[in-house]
Amino acid sequence: MIPGDGWIELFPDQDWNDFPAESVLTFRGILIYQEADTLPSYVMRFNPYRLEMEEQVMEIYMGSSDVLHPLVGEDIEIRGMVLTICVEGHLFVEIWPTEYRPAQL
Repeated sequence: MIPGDGWIELFPDQDWNDFPAESVLTFRGILIYQEADTLPSYVMRFNPYRLEMEEQVMEIYMGSSDVLHPLVGEDIEIRGMVLTICVEGHLFVEIWPTEYRPAQL
């Protein structure tokens, strides 16, 4: 986090989100949480956190972390990189976040 700008770093001890600065984008929207389907699925990947933006809803990769849960329903900004992941033949387009903050007016 850079002091004074409100950004909170996510996963600072991980190296999987150490993206080059020029690859990081800023997204803004309402943070939503979608419960996993209780029925079994053969696809072993599910992202409950999503960012509802004007044009689209994107999944946010948070691993097993619930650090964003207190912000569900809030207008937030997320910095990160969009990655397309193929898991068991299914494509997932996800925001891999590096930091977040409540949206600035």
